[in-house]
This record gives sequence, C-alpha cells and structure tokens, in this order.
Amino acid sequence: MANMAKRIILLFVVCLNGSLLSAQHVYSRSILIEDVREFVDILENTHPEPYLKFGGKIQFHKQIQTLIDSIPEGGLTAPAFYDRLSNFVAKMHDGHTFLVQEPQEDHSTDSILPVSFKITTDGLVISRSEKEMLNGACLVAVNTIPVETLLQNVQRIKPVENKYGAYFELAQALMSYRSTQKLLGSIDPKELEIKLLLPEGRSVVKTISYVSFDDKKSLLPSPPDAGKDARNDAPFAYRYVDAPKKVACLRYPSTFSREVIELQKQWGQDYTHTLSMLYEKCHLGSVPDSYEEAIRKLPSFAETFFDLLHDMKKNESTHLIIDLRENGGGWMPINISSLYMLKGDAYFAYDCKAEYHTLISERFLEKMNMTLEEYNESHRSTYKIGDYQFGYFMRNSWPDDMPLDGRRKKYLRDTFNKDFSEWKLLESIDGSVVYSPKIIVITSPATFSAAFQYAFLLKEICDAVIVGVPSMQAYNNGIGSTYYRLQHTGIRGSVSNSFQLFDPEYLIPESIFRPDYPLTKEIFLKYHCDKDAEIAYILDLIRDEKISLFPRASLQTTLEGRGTIPRRR
Repeated sequence: MANMAKRIILLFVVCLNGSLLSAQHVYSRSILIEDVREFVDILENTHPEPYLKFGGKIQFHKQIQTLIDSIPEGGLTAPAFYDRLSNFVAKMHDGHTFLVQEPQEDHSTDSILPVSFKITTDGLVISRSEKEMLNGACLVAVNTIPVETLLQNVQRIKPVENKYGAYFELAQALMSYRSTQKLLGSIDPKELEIKLLLPEGRSVVKTISYVSFDDKKSLLPSPPDAGKDARNDAPFAYRYVDAPKKVACLRYPSTFSREVIELQKQWGQDYTHTLSMLYEKCHLGSVPDSYEEAIRKLPSFAETFFDLLHDMKKNESTHLIIDLRENGGGWMPINISSLYMLKGDAYFAYDCKAEYHTLISERFLEKMNMTLEEYNESHRSTYKIGDYQFGYFMRNSWPDDMPLDGRRKKYLRDTFNKDFSEWKLLESIDGSVVYSPKIIVITSPATFSAAFQYAFLLKEICDAVIVGVPSMQAYNNGIGSTYYRLQHTGIRGSVSNSFQLFDPEYLIPESIFRPDYPLTKEIFLKYHCDKDAEIAYILDLIRDEKISLFPRASLQTTLEGRGTIPRRR
C-alpha cells in the first residue's frame, strides 16, 4: 500500500492539462506502437484484474488494437500520444491505474476560475465567490452542456470509480482554463457561461472569466480559520469543537506518519523519498543524516491517537470526529494501532468480509525491494511470478482457538521490530481499551484508498457513524500503486498491483459507500456554505440526540467468557 496517496497528491499539485513532454518532437508510428506494447505488457503482468471493466481479455485487446490503429502514419507528439493512452486508461475505471501528468514549468501561464466548488451528495455547489454573490448556487450546465453530460465526458478521460469520482474530476477540471479546454474544446475568450440554480430556486446564467492565480487570491481571500490549532502542517492534529470539550475532532488529511518510514525500513524498502516528502510536508527543514535523529522529529499517528484518547478520558468527552475529507490515502497498516486502542483485545477477534489480493509480479517485487526468494522466505510461501497472494484485511495466520491475548502478542511480534518507536506504547496497552468514545467519521469524494479502508473498518469494528459525501473509492477495485516509465516517450504512469473486495458479492449499488447522514445541498446551505459545515451539522446531530452514545452490542460483550468469535465466511 506504499503509494496509495500519490494519486490524490498529484491531482492537487499538477495541472490536469499541461505537460513537459516534448510538444515539438514527433515520434514515429513504429516507435509509438512499441510503447503501446510495453504499456500493455505492464498492465497485463502487474494489474491483478486488467480485463474486468472491458468485459474480458478479448475486449481488452480489441480496444488496444483500436488504440494502435488510431496512431497516424505520420506519428504523434508525446502529448497527443499521452491523450490516447489516457483515454484507454480511463476505461479501466481504476483510480490507482493512471498516467502521471508532468508538472507545468510555469503555472502562471495558466489561469483559474475565481470560484470554489463544494461537492454535496446531490450536486456541485459554489462555496466561495467574489463578494459571496454566487455562494450556494448549484451548477446546472457549462456552455449549455448539462452537468450530467459533463460527468459522463469526464469519465472518458479520467479513470474514475463511481459518480463521486466524476464529480471530483469535474470540479478539478473546471478550475483550470487548460483542463477545461480539454474537457469542452476551444474556449474563446477565456470565460465560461454557467447556468446556476440559486438558493431561492431561480435559475440564472452567468459569464465568469478565468483569472491569474494571484488575481484569484485577491478576489477570494482565505476565510478566517476558527480551527487554526488543528489545521497546521502536521499530517494530523486534534482539537475540541465545543466549549465543554465533550466533542473532539481529529483532522487526518494523509495516511502517512513516522510509522510508514519505520515499516518501509523494516521491510527493506527505500524509505528516503517518503522521508523527504514528510519533512517537506511538515516543514521540518533538511532531513538529518542520522536515521535515528530524522525519525524522532516526525509525528507519530499512534502517539497522537493515544494522547488524544487520554485527553478525552480526562475531559470525559463523549464523541470523537475523525475528519477524512482531505485524506487521499497512504499506508493502511498505520491505522491499526488506533483500532486496537479503541477496542483492546476485541480487535483481534474481529474478522470482516473485506478481501485483499495481490498479483506477484516482477514490478511488484521491485517495488517491495525483494527478490522472489526473499518474498517467499518472509511470507513462508512458495509463490511464482504470476501467482496471486490471497488475503483478508482482518484475517491473520493464527488458529481459530488461539486466545485473544495470544493473537495480540503474535500480531505485535510478527508486525513490528523491537526498535519500532511505538512498540513499547502498543505493548503497554496490554489488551485493554484506552478509551471508547462514540466515533463519527467525515468523508468526501477525496477520501480515497487507505482512507476509505479506514472509514469502512471504523464503521464495521467501532460502529462509527459516517457523515458527509461518499468517497470516490469503489468497494471493489484495484489498489496499491506500482510506477513505471515508457521507454521511448518517457510517459510515466501507475498501475494497481492488488485488488480489494470490500463487497465480495457485488451487492452495493454503484459501489458507493453512502454516509449515514449525507451532506446535501440543503444542509450545506443551512450552514452558510461554511468549509466546516459537516462539523456544525454533527454538533447539531449530537445535540438532537440523533447520534447515540450507545452503539450496537459491543464486541467486548460478545466475547465475554469466550475468548474468540467465529470468522465470517
């Protein structure tokens, strides 16, 4: 799961329509066909289920042949070839399988729409506009093209997994002049005609011109940040959102922390890139030469969560909001410590239905920095290239009759080295519940990959209440990014190396993880289009006793006198 968050990070730091790929050099048709064949080899030998969305292997290769036939005799520039590959990748509808867009050399040459959008469960709403004139207006059409058509068009050029992924990509595309051109065709002059449904129910048509990035800052100054203490540059921080300190909120925008570095080092992977990324993200300066010194400066998710629960216990707090709205993923294993703190040994009895299967490929092993022999030795397995490693998110290699404390000790022993910085902390819990507030999780379309998995498990294990907008992550899809670069054009991309099944029988319509309390346009308007409307909504739900303090029969109750519970089959 090492690169799960990179998909979302790239969406925010890279222009959707720009490229440093040579716009002048034309590659010959034969050279481009070689890159297509390399591209197909990567997909077929690394992705665990590349044919699924095409309807089978024959249809997959039929589309590949169509791609090859579309290359003109005179060849193509790299950006033009990129667009053809991108259209093919979009048909896989897999957010972890995508092409990496090269960053613009100078973003100032692009222009941006001077509004901000909020995705609600039932539309795309303007959340910020000049003098707040359009705040709360719902987007109906752009240049006379209905939003529903635009959502369909986005899915032809971006690998989205469900409707909310299409909303996310549409909102991103409309912000940039270049990316809007790619979506709509030529726009001259640099402006959009947008049809809006105003809060009072009246339809209007407005023309909005694109402006420079600096002009947008002056037109839309940043709003006051009431939660400044919890919105710093750390990967996570918490605060109380009510005066009596009964409701805490953990802002969790990225599933990366000190533990990721330690696990990468423990598993023999190159951790230096992730270490540099975290130092930059947390504004910690230069990375020290000493690993021990470097690791000490990084924030730990386990320590933060442990301190939070202790602080909540001291204040007799009742509810914990875990805010995953901006969390594009990362490493799911770092979340397990928090589940253990919330459930104690009962965590090790739980066995949800979620499956996780990995294709053993040469590129996957290269990513893991292991030979096949080393991988087999570490997993006590006999895999060959092309085999699948079948696994489950909550199922571990222990006998059904093993006592819970034995499972815990085995898990800690098998997962962490003794020099792991959180070893003593996790061991000191000794199977007890640190504190057990009512959990409320906020999701948005940007809640992706490991963040989606965390939200799902919090609901399954801790009876969490989900509030907000559905994730763009499908229940069943590719997961885990393995990166590559095509030989001739240099186009880079990611391909999934595993496949998750959170709905093994494919029973959930549209593969959408729906909140218990959705953030609709009406509710967003009720809270004045505030960026933290979800938190205000939650506080009212708590006040009105719609979010109960009393979950369903707890696992601990179920386990009394038994020491284990049966696995789900």
